Amino acid sequence: MWLPLQTVEPAMGTLQFASGTNAVGSLSEEVISAASESFFAAQVVDGVLGERFPVSEPASLALGDASFHGGWTLHRALANGTDRMRAVMTVIWYADGERVVERPGAHAAGDLERWLPGCAPGDVAASPLNPVVLDAVRLDPVLLTPSAPGREGFVRS
Repeated sequence: MWLPLQTVEPAMGTLQFASGTNAVGSLSEEVISAASESFFAAQVVDGVLGERFPVSEPASLALGDASFHGGWTLHRALANGTDRMRAVMTVIWYADGERVVERPGAHAAGDLERWLPGCAPGDVAASPLNPVVLDAVRLDPVLLTPSAPGREGFVRS
């Protein structure tokens, strides 16, 4: 989840998504960096990534709005082109009992050490920094309904 802590206009660098990329898995081994930004930008022609994935236009998000997307959805936050700081918070959820991937790429090694201290590949992904938040979500299929086509990731408050 990407949660703005203020109103965020596109000029401040809001999110873009390449719709449908979640269905194909990883499209690059790049970590979040200038290199991944260059990869994304180089792949987009006339608003479409790789000739098959429409790329959303950045949207304004108000205080109280939230953007949700799956981890495999190729996305980016554009550069902040203003003199105002963009205050946002990110939250990542995963299922209780998930295991740390057996071979985390170089891009995930730092995350593993920082967010799952003491966990190794193959271990249950659990640490004091990652508590079980809501077990009941598995019991309510309405909570698992995807967003409407063309509005991937956006939930209006």
